[in-house]
Amino acid sequence: MDKFRLALRSRPDFDRGCYNLGTVFYTFAMALQNTSDNSASRQSHDHSVRTLLAVAAQYICLAHALQPSKDIYRKSLSVVRQMLPLPFLRAGYLTAPRATSLGSVTETYRRGWFVLDHKSLRQASSMETSLSTAAAGVLTTQQRGPAGSPAVAAGAAGSQAAAAENEPLVLPLDQLLAVRSCAEPSLPEGGGIWISTQAIPTGLYLVADDGDGADAWVDALVLCQHLVGSGASEALQEALAPVTARRSKAHTAALAG
Repeated sequence: MDKFRLALRSRPDFDRGCYNLGTVFYTFAMALQNTSDNSASRQSHDHSVRTLLAVAAQYICLAHALQPSKDIYRKSLSVVRQMLPLPFLRAGYLTAPRATSLGSVTETYRRGWFVLDHKSLRQASSMETSLSTAAAGVLTTQQRGPAGSPAVAAGAAGSQAAAAENEPLVLPLDQLLAVRSCAEPSLPEGGGIWISTQAIPTGLYLVADDGDGADAWVDALVLCQHLVGSGASEALQEALAPVTARRSKAHTAALAG
């Protein structure tokens, strides 16, 4: 698996390697699903299966986006598409620097729910959180907007400070310069992710809950960056679109033809 990942990050147009990673994760998920488990740990067991299936779907969806004309990718995507946190490619908790401390020597971090689609990686809004957590089968306490409930501040200055403090982090894919996993001892516990952007060329750090999660985020970002940079993100956008939207597009295309 490490060899596939290395090849994929050095050659993000390697659709076969991307698809193979997806099938490996799918096989792992099916093997885990078929193992016996006692009721005490059933919830954790089911969560692990869902996580593996979502990662498998992520890679298969990206393989399809890289080569939408390949029939095997299209058929496989039809099987696993429902395992994605639609309308997003990936969703989950990340620990990110607060907007007011970004780039400073006293950088502080907070944990929040993030989503990734064909446009950006961003801290989710309330609606995006509800959509993606429901699709992923995850329970979250983040129900009052992307930054939780800000403290009440007195006066306009206090309100502006609170708004700045709780401004969601948004990283447009067309502004990404580089993405990689990292092991930075000063970061909060988890799997480190370093991202360089046009706005922050020196980079910023995000932290996934574990190393496996960080690897899946990095792979998704590298491939999405490649799709956007090469002007080929339309297939990904279509794969993540609601069924009604895809049917409408197909109907329009049929009428045009």
